[in-house]
Amino acid sequence: MLRQRGRARMEHFVGLDVATLKTAVCVVDREGEIVFETEVETDPLIIAEILKPWARTLRGLGHEAGALAPWLHTGLLEAGLPTSCLETRHVRASLGAQRNKTDRNDARGIAQLMRTGWFSAIHMKSRDCYRIRLILVHRRTLKRKFLDIENTIRHSLKVFGIKLGLVSRGKLGDAVMAAVAGDTLLEGLCGAMLAAREALWAQVERLDRLVGELAGGDEVCRRFMGIPGVGPITALTFKTAIETPGRFTKSRDVGAYLGLTPRRWQSGDSDGHNGAISRRGDGEVRTLLYEAAQSMLTRSGTWSTLKAWGMAQAKRSGHKKAVTAMARRLASIMHAMWRDGTVFEFAPGKWAPDWEPSPSNPGKPKRDRSKPQKNDDLSADEKPPKAPRQRPPQGVTPQIIALVQSSKRTLPARHLGKIKAALAALDPKLRDEAIAAASKPMTLKRRGKPPKAGPAITAPPA
Repeated sequence: MLRQRGRARMEHFVGLDVATLKTAVCVVDREGEIVFETEVETDPLIIAEILKPWARTLRGLGHEAGALAPWLHTGLLEAGLPTSCLETRHVRASLGAQRNKTDRNDARGIAQLMRTGWFSAIHMKSRDCYRIRLILVHRRTLKRKFLDIENTIRHSLKVFGIKLGLVSRGKLGDAVMAAVAGDTLLEGLCGAMLAAREALWAQVERLDRLVGELAGGDEVCRRFMGIPGVGPITALTFKTAIETPGRFTKSRDVGAYLGLTPRRWQSGDSDGHNGAISRRGDGEVRTLLYEAAQSMLTRSGTWSTLKAWGMAQAKRSGHKKAVTAMARRLASIMHAMWRDGTVFEFAPGKWAPDWEPSPSNPGKPKRDRSKPQKNDDLSADEKPPKAPRQRPPQGVTPQIIALVQSSKRTLPARHLGKIKAALAALDPKLRDEAIAAASKPMTLKRRGKPPKAGPAITAPPA
């Protein structure tokens, strides 16, 4: 014990096992001896009143993360109690050795964790942050119920041999009613399901507009939406998951916080490092970052240094690992943009344009065209003429041109016919490079396949 003015300085620690109706309370001293135990109603004011005799000597109060944790944590802090919210996974691992699991034993174990300091406290978000996250959670719930109804309709009709196939979302109702026409029972069942589906979709669109307004009115989210593949939902979900960029000293730590870093299990001579990610943290943010990375790699037509890096990763390690690596790097970039107050950089010196919310869709970025553009001060006669667009010869695709201009790989045999027809229209220097490239053996990186020699190409007569 610590000594102060000749007397032992007492220190106490409290553990709470919170349930919906009742909360088990345990108070221990510095030596770990139980001082007080009780069970009270789950209310921060009542708990603070019970702990008043130890208010001056209380050094720590801990409770697990849960549904009531934000409300309870805020109330205990306002009452002046040193409250910490413990990570559930760590508490479960620490209390797993108990022979009997009861609320009283859990409160005792949490109090001992607070006394020893062997716990990991989580960041408790503000009430405004939880309000925004509640909108996102409700939107996701409605969207899942909407998809459940669609899948139920499709699978139930397969019993009668009705296969809807690929039907757009707007035409699904007409396709279903046309398929069950003449059957009174199926018409009634499908009509009720379709009516519920339309009502759910109307509410999903309503929440989408609300999310768009929130993201469009936030300056940080607008900068996030300047990244290809990042929309209002991804930007708002990421912002509410982090809430405060100062929580992380390094941007690369955000990937580990969201469970996007490789997991390792090592014991003795065995090392279970198989490349799988830990999947810790917020799974919804991780999923949305996957979708943003997938969109940037496959659907976005805007080229950037980040996309080039992702394409190189896909060529080396496969598409799935490249998407995970892109999601991890995207999380680090978004945190750095938020911390430094910068915008997305497509390439060195090429920044994302200024964005502002569109009046028709507040969540959709819109470029500011009111700023003066290049050559705006020149008249029509003074402006330089546009250079004519150079089109490749007929039969020459961009892929063929890239293959011809590259001397690092052999030209594939499936392009051999087109290349022979197009070589005459190309520059003689490029034609010689293509012939030289075709004469070199092609090195394959696929496992289990030996290297193959490329097809021979002869130059056509001039």
